[in-house]
Amino acid sequence: MIRKLGEKTKKHLHEAFSTESSAHSIALGFAIGTFVGIFPTPGFGVVLGFLIAFLYKKVNKLAVLAALALWNPLVLSSLYTLGYQIGDIIMGPLPVVEYEVTFLENAYHFSMRLLLGATMIASVFSVVGYFVVKKMVLAYRKGGAGFK
Repeated sequence: MIRKLGEKTKKHLHEAFSTESSAHSIALGFAIGTFVGIFPTPGFGVVLGFLIAFLYKKVNKLAVLAALALWNPLVLSSLYTLGYQIGDIIMGPLPVVEYEVTFLENAYHFSMRLLLGATMIASVFSVVGYFVVKKMVLAYRKGGAGFK
């Protein structure tokens, strides 16, 4: 299953690299797809990614799709754990949850940590992804070295 997702991502990247879009457009599409793919948006990350891509005409849609294929639930489970830990370090630890009628308050505190950490991870991965993909596009268009 992971191999299929990797092949799908590679296929979409090759298609994006072969378009007439600029390297910036492709890299920006991948960065946006990465941010949306990593940010915890249960159930509508793909819709949000394409909505952003269609609002900004210069963003390469295939690159958005490639990034969304890359950041699948199997990959994200470890990133969400890391994101929560980062948020917990920044916001401080929470006391042990006791069973009371304060479920929504506890859910708020836990989700704020996850959102803070995931935002930081998504931002870093998006920026790094932008530069890596831009370099890959330029190398691919020069001669395709290493892209088979």
